[in-house]
Amino acid sequence: MHHDALLASLAERQAGLITSQDIRAAGLSQNECQYRLRTGRWTRIHRGVFRIGGVGMSPHVARWAAVLAVGQPVACSHSTAATIWALNIPADPTRIHLLVPYATVVTLSNIVGHRTTAFYHDDVTRIGGLSVTTVERTIVDTARLVGHRKLGQVIDSALRRRVLDLNRLRRCVTRLGAGPNRRTAPVHRALAERIPGYLPGDSDLESDVLRMIREWKLPLPIPNFRLVLSDTVYHLDLAWPDYRVTVELDSWEYHRGRQAFDDDRRRSNLLTAHGWTAFRFTPSMPPAEMRSFLTNALILRPV
Repeated sequence: MHHDALLASLAERQAGLITSQDIRAAGLSQNECQYRLRTGRWTRIHRGVFRIGGVGMSPHVARWAAVLAVGQPVACSHSTAATIWALNIPADPTRIHLLVPYATVVTLSNIVGHRTTAFYHDDVTRIGGLSVTTVERTIVDTARLVGHRKLGQVIDSALRRRVLDLNRLRRCVTRLGAGPNRRTAPVHRALAERIPGYLPGDSDLESDVLRMIREWKLPLPIPNFRLVLSDTVYHLDLAWPDYRVTVELDSWEYHRGRQAFDDDRRRSNLLTAHGWTAFRFTPSMPPAEMRSFLTNALILRPV
C-alpha cells in the first residue's frame, strides 16, 4: 500500500490524525514529511501529532490530538470526560483534561494533566477508539464541582440512560478513596440514598488491597486480567503480567465447596507451571504480610 494511503487508513481510526511513530512505521523520510507540511497536506497540531489535510479542527479532534501527544497510558477525564459522557457537569471547553500516571508530566498548551497514583485499567474505557475514564470514575473525579442535589441528578440521569452502574460506582469510589482535588463523601452520600442498606464505610477486599498497593507505591495491577492457559480462559483478580505475578482474593463465602477447592488448586498449578507467582490473600491476612510478599515479587525480584 502507498505511504499516504496507509497513513490515511490509519488516520480514519484516529479522527484524521497521525503521529511521528505512525509516519516512521509507514517508511516516510524526513524530507517527505517536510514536503507534506510545506504544501499544507499535513498540519502540525502538537509535537509529533499531525492532521491530514481536509480534516476540520473540532473538540473531538482536539481530544484525540491531546491523547496521541501524551501517549498511552492516558485517558480523557474530569470535565472533558463528563462532556463526552453527556453528564451535566460544568466544563471549560478551552481546556482538555487528561488522567495520566503520576510519573507523566503534561506540558502541552490548554491541556490539563491530572497526575495520579490511582490509574487503574478498570477506570478507563474507549469510546470510538478514544481513551476515556469510565462514567463511574468521571463522576467520582468531578463530584467536587457540583453540589449534592446536582450530583444526584447527574447520577440519576446516567442511570436512566443505562451508562452507569451503581455497584461499579461503589467499587470505584471505595477503591480510590479521597485524595487531592477528589471528594468522595458526596458520592458515598448519593449511593446511600440509592442503595438500600449502603454503609459508606463498607469496602471489599479488592478495594482494600488496591488502596494499600497504591499507598505502598508498588506498581498497579490489572484487575480481572484475562489469561488463557491450556486452552482455558481464566480471569485473575489482580495481575502484573510483566512480572508474571497475580493475587487471588480469597473469601470462604465464594471459595467453599469441593468443586471450587479443586478448581482453585488446578488454576494455581497451571499458573506455577507457566512461570507465574500466585499469591492468595484473605480478609484476615495482615497487611504487612501482603506488603512483604508483593515487594519481594515486584521490586526486589528482577523482571
